[in-house]
Amino acid sequence: MKKANFIWSFLASVKLAIVLLFFMVVIFIVATLVPPQRMDSEWLWLNDLYHSKMFYVLMGLFSLNLMVCSIQRIPFAIKQYKTPSFPPPSGLFENLAPNRIIVTDKKMETVSRAVESLLKSKLFSVKETKLEKGKMLYRESGRLSLFGVYVVHLGVLMIIAGMVIGSVFGLEADLRLSEGEETNIIQLRNGEGEHPLDFSVRCDKFVVEFYDTGVPKTYRSELSFIKNGQVVRQGSVLVNHPLSFDGLRFYQASYGVSEKSRARLTYSNAGAESPEISAGQGDTFDLPVQKAKATVLRVEENMMQFGPAVKLNIETDKRNIQFWM
Repeated sequence: MKKANFIWSFLASVKLAIVLLFFMVVIFIVATLVPPQRMDSEWLWLNDLYHSKMFYVLMGLFSLNLMVCSIQRIPFAIKQYKTPSFPPPSGLFENLAPNRIIVTDKKMETVSRAVESLLKSKLFSVKETKLEKGKMLYRESGRLSLFGVYVVHLGVLMIIAGMVIGSVFGLEADLRLSEGEETNIIQLRNGEGEHPLDFSVRCDKFVVEFYDTGVPKTYRSELSFIKNGQVVRQGSVLVNHPLSFDGLRFYQASYGVSEKSRARLTYSNAGAESPEISAGQGDTFDLPVQKAKATVLRVEENMMQFGPAVKLNIETDKRNIQFWM
């Protein structure tokens, strides 16, 4: 019996909740910030935290802690809710100021019903307490706030249940698209192979912005969803701003340079700016001066932490010039 009481008290402990929350925050931070290639083999589960045993253990303990805490404390909340929290003030009708006294020749019950009806029309509901020298009508508010914490507990439990259900039964995959590329094949996580979709996804445009230090500020993918050869939806995907379509949710996880990476370039000639040119590695385009041709040699997303860069080869009848821009 003592052992059972100890286990129950342990699971209902607020200290246990604090320790679990602290441990979860530390684990999530490490899993987010430490690259997989820097983890020792015994810590590689952090690379797939939401499918690890540690994740299920933490979520299970935290859920159990919330449920036991709620079960143990709800009876006190119900008792407090049913107990009047507004005791009649002592000497309520003693030493009243003249301007707070109304004299009438009507009966007490008639006046009481009239006042109660008036208050109900303004306050929706009132309570009545009989005193030695009369009646007191009053209204209380905020009583349901006693159960607010348990509503929060229920919400947290629903979120955890959704996370676990999604982790166990959900579909998680990677989709890598270059700008302009379209596909209906996704790569399942944990080496489970490919999976065809009932629709195609096309990356119409990819935009990345950098701070002055060269650190990425934001990156955005403009996607089109295609069914039966028709674009049925278009939208933007950013970090922490997913896009949902046909029961699947698409996240912007990362970005990088692919062999199909392209740069958008413009040039000025006699004060006039050219139309935007989209070119990838190996592409060539004409320049209006001296019959020159420009060839894209390399496209870099973040050259030496200075941001995106393109290496060009400018060819004329007299010479070739190579430079970064």
